[in-house]
Amino acid sequence: MPCPVSSPYSGRHLLVVGATGRVGTALRRYWGGREICGLRPVWQTRQALSGRGWVRWSPLDEALPDVPPLWAVLLLAGATPSGKGNMKDAAPLARAALEAAQAGGARHVFLASSQAVYGATDAAAREDTPRTPLSGYGHSKAAMEDAALNVPAGMPPVTCLRIGNVAGAELLGQAVASGRPVRLDRFADGAGPVRSYIGVGTLARVLESLVRHSRNGTPLPQVLNVAAPTPTAMSELLRSWGRGWDWRPAPPEARQRAVMNVELLESLHRFRPEDSHATQMARDWERFGA
Repeated sequence: MPCPVSSPYSGRHLLVVGATGRVGTALRRYWGGREICGLRPVWQTRQALSGRGWVRWSPLDEALPDVPPLWAVLLLAGATPSGKGNMKDAAPLARAALEAAQAGGARHVFLASSQAVYGATDAAAREDTPRTPLSGYGHSKAAMEDAALNVPAGMPPVTCLRIGNVAGAELLGQAVASGRPVRLDRFADGAGPVRSYIGVGTLARVLESLVRHSRNGTPLPQVLNVAAPTPTAMSELLRSWGRGWDWRPAPPEARQRAVMNVELLESLHRFRPEDSHATQMARDWERFGA
């Protein structure tokens, strides 16, 4: 589905909040200054940065400064599973993103939630699977979703993107980048953990598709699982990065599979076969990763 060639909303912008984190930096490198479905990106940072397309803004401390007219807001900012950042900020950041979207005239808000809201599930989690987060990070993302989906009338519509592991940006990728030895749980079948992953290039193209649907007036869901269609073995990613690892017996509480169903996303975005390949995910991070 093509983007509108022209519309009364041409010249609008996409505000990306959290543009200097691992995922935000990788997306900036992938897009390379290009427009995103006709929208010019505005990159938010809390630091004073010069250069076209940047806005200095501390979302939790001040109102949005003057920015060009917005079409959409993408919130990537917030704490990470590794413990960086304050998890209590998740809900206030969601409210700040919504207020910024309203102030800038945006028509849609995309919030980076997480697969962690599902907690332990035996089957592939669907968007209507009950949330049972187990970690503080999962609880913080659930609180963010609640803050975003229970707002007064008049706010722009929201889609909470329950993103799986972004290959390279998550804990395994950070361990690889640090050079530390990696140990994987080995389960009864002799294999290791399998997770829902997505490469940063694929994530960028998914976001482009969602912006395209927004601009074409397609109704978007309030929550959406975001991952490649086929789950990925962590061992395959390590092989693709050229890294070895040691095995350890999986403890009783360890989960071999933590995966999501992405049929709803597949109705909105056309994946390529290689999008589920560990080699492509690893290559994307080597090229664009922070």
